[in-house]
Amino acid sequence: MNARSSRPTRALASGSFALGVAAILFHAFSWEVPTPPMLFGPRGFVTAFGFVLGASGMLIASRRPDNAIGWICLGAGLLATLNGLAEAYAFWGLLGRGHRPPLATWAAWMNEWIYLLYLGAIGLIAAIFPDGRWLSRTWRKVILIGCVGTAVATAGNALVPELVIFSGFDNPVGLRGIDADSYLQVVSGVWAPSGA
Repeated sequence: MNARSSRPTRALASGSFALGVAAILFHAFSWEVPTPPMLFGPRGFVTAFGFVLGASGMLIASRRPDNAIGWICLGAGLLATLNGLAEAYAFWGLLGRGHRPPLATWAAWMNEWIYLLYLGAIGLIAAIFPDGRWLSRTWRKVILIGCVGTAVATAGNALVPELVIFSGFDNPVGLRGIDADSYLQVVSGVWAPSGA
């Protein structure tokens, strides 16, 4: 690892680790709280996933700083552990404490959409595997379409009026008048335009 790449690598890995540890603490504080039925995977899964992505990214970026896969893994790991912290804080704040401490609703809101960003990053890794370069020009188009789809889905999840995973809580930035059916029509229209 050279000095030029070691600082950002360590900063991203340390940030991911710190967020993950904070997530584990909030999960421990709210362990008795029932898991919402819409939550994907067991509680803490996202945090563990973030640790794996961050550690993988640190290994790759420290040994091959010219390979974009390491940096993408580091960024995705940071987003995943941030997602884990948001999830754990929302459990603790909204479901466990019975009232709304500062930022608990915002943490639940973040949990609704941030996962799409790091899942999109994992799709990008598939297009540049193994050396961090595009496999072909066609892959650039595929990734561009994937990025547009990810952006639309992320915006849709961020703007739905009521939170889905933490149902029963209003979205702090939700647009009124959009229901789940309208959202699905917009998203399916992006992925499969009519007449195609």
